[in-house]
Amino acid sequence: MYECWIQLRNELIFEAAPWNLEERCESVCRRYRKRYKNAPEEERREAGQLLKELAVDLCSYLPRWNMKDVSRFVLESGSKRLLETAAELGGQELVSQAEEEKAAFADSRLIQMTELKENKKSGTAWGNDNALGIMECMRKGASFVTTNPPIVNTARKEKPEEFDRVRDEINRRYPDEPVEKRVSRFTLEAVLNNCRALRSVYRLTGAKEGYVNYQVNPKNFEDSEKMIQEIEFAYEELSRRLNGKPNVVFKVPGTAASLETVRQVTAEGIGVNITVDFAVSQMKAFADVIEQGIADKSFVTVMAGRLDGPVAEDLKEAGVENADVLCREASRLVTKRAYEELLPGYKKTELLVASLRGPWNFDASLAPGGGASMVISAFPDKAGEFDGLGRGKLCSTLTKPVDENALADLEKSETFRKAYEPDAMKPEEFAAYGPVQATLSGFISVYEELEEYMAQP
Repeated sequence: MYECWIQLRNELIFEAAPWNLEERCESVCRRYRKRYKNAPEEERREAGQLLKELAVDLCSYLPRWNMKDVSRFVLESGSKRLLETAAELGGQELVSQAEEEKAAFADSRLIQMTELKENKKSGTAWGNDNALGIMECMRKGASFVTTNPPIVNTARKEKPEEFDRVRDEINRRYPDEPVEKRVSRFTLEAVLNNCRALRSVYRLTGAKEGYVNYQVNPKNFEDSEKMIQEIEFAYEELSRRLNGKPNVVFKVPGTAASLETVRQVTAEGIGVNITVDFAVSQMKAFADVIEQGIADKSFVTVMAGRLDGPVAEDLKEAGVENADVLCREASRLVTKRAYEELLPGYKKTELLVASLRGPWNFDASLAPGGGASMVISAFPDKAGEFDGLGRGKLCSTLTKPVDENALADLEKSETFRKAYEPDAMKPEEFAAYGPVQATLSGFISVYEELEEYMAQP
């Protein structure tokens, strides 16, 4: 159903003239009634479910990408027509499900945040930090996907039948390839589904949004050549499968070896995202290299929660009160410094905030309109928590002045000092930085689990 959903979403919303929506909806309904009139009940239910999803799509944020001039009345009319046929094929309960889903859009904080960016009152877009669920997230304005080994591993556990088939087909076709190459092919499939879903957003925005992240093998964090080889392989495969330049960027760790990787692939026009990235010094070193390349878009990441946690531990050891709350200022101040002092001088590099732990991370990443663009990549549960706050005044803390008392306490943490001070670390020191070591260790552990999974007969 996933591929059919993408195709029909494109037909109705993304890739058609906006003025004949009702005719297109009627055409889809006629086609599905005819095709499934005498089909088995299970197939009819699945067809009805698909039409119900399209009906919800029409009442979401999605039409704003390509149908801003279409009235709400026309969108509702098309949605109603689709729901009538959905109920005919799959049962009346689909109507009540759709109405409940549509009602939630009215109070969506994520849609509100996306509308602010659309109206140039904010510079922040948001994306799904998950290999699954982008079709639903797009309804609330998501235009970006990040993946990594834990995310891909979680996806295959959540949908074992689907991903086991992918694994088995890869192993059947490429039995003699090294297991890490087969893990790359497996990762490609998860990335490819998301690329297809966001392909139209990528096209409609002129390659400014709609990107999906592919993360390289974290075990190669000290081997620039192996990272280059994996990126070039994946880029070529995605180009072939998507019939053109892929809407993908490649996540490489913020280590010294990756500087050469970034230098070479961005010179080839391939975008990157610097992950395992916590410090202003890391961001500056990589942004300087990115700016020399010709890639359309690249990112440097602040791994917010993965920084704040170790800072909290430092503060507790130093006897600082309220360390678990104060530590949230660590990633906010690093983000603020990168945004205000670093990014204004760059044209090809955007800031991305990931590893969110709560709504405060959203507040700390809301960029003002007219400034540099940013992206928030949120786990589904954290996006849901923020969205559940409902519409209201969005309180950006990104540009809030530095509280000198809070800064004095934070500087009792060596982890914070190394992240915050622009010249605190040289590239050869990046891999030894505590949060880098901890994050890479976690990524490598899960990557090895993926290798074991792919090695199964």
